Amino acid sequence: RVAPERRGLSLAFQDATLFAHLDAVGNVAFAVRAADKATRLARARAALQDMGLTQTEGRDIASLSGGEAQRVSLARALAADAKLLLLDEPFGNVDRLTRIDLLARLKARLAHGVGAIVITHDPQDVIELGARVLLMREGRLVADGSHAAIASEADLVKDMEEKLSHIALPEVRQFCDMFLPSFSLTLDELIKPKA
Repeated sequence: RVAPERRGLSLAFQDATLFAHLDAVGNVAFAVRAADKATRLARARAALQDMGLTQTEGRDIASLSGGEAQRVSLARALAADAKLLLLDEPFGNVDRLTRIDLLARLKARLAHGVGAIVITHDPQDVIELGARVLLMREGRLVADGSHAAIASEADLVKDMEEKLSHIALPEVRQFCDMFLPSFSLTLDELIKPKA
């Protein structure tokens, strides 16, 4: 058996799940496995800065916006220097602009060799983060491969129609250009309003 703190895993949930008795720096420092307090705090501050948060020290967690809390949660997961991140809808409770920013920041961190398992319903997350995609429907695995290979399956288009209906038109166009060139569907057909 391996002790939890030695497993090399770090978690971030859809809900930020922060410690209410600690400020943002304290929440992130909790995940840092360094011997001395000064090192833990310095690494926590750097992780918060990487997530675009510089004015959170000393602030009560309850005073943070949803987007700020989500950034603190991701900073804590990243500060642990885990080999594998387990992320459950990590952008689920943030607005679209914050989501785009967090996605870019997370993608940059993942490019440095950290692995991640990301649970998401958002096709944009799949496009940006998914090297290997497992598509599940009704609790069963229905496809396994790259997002491009999975998107080539015609029945995925039907699933994506529903999910793409809330995404801004430029993002839909990007998705279509990347994954749907082999289909006879046009962009207008894919995003047509439901009758």
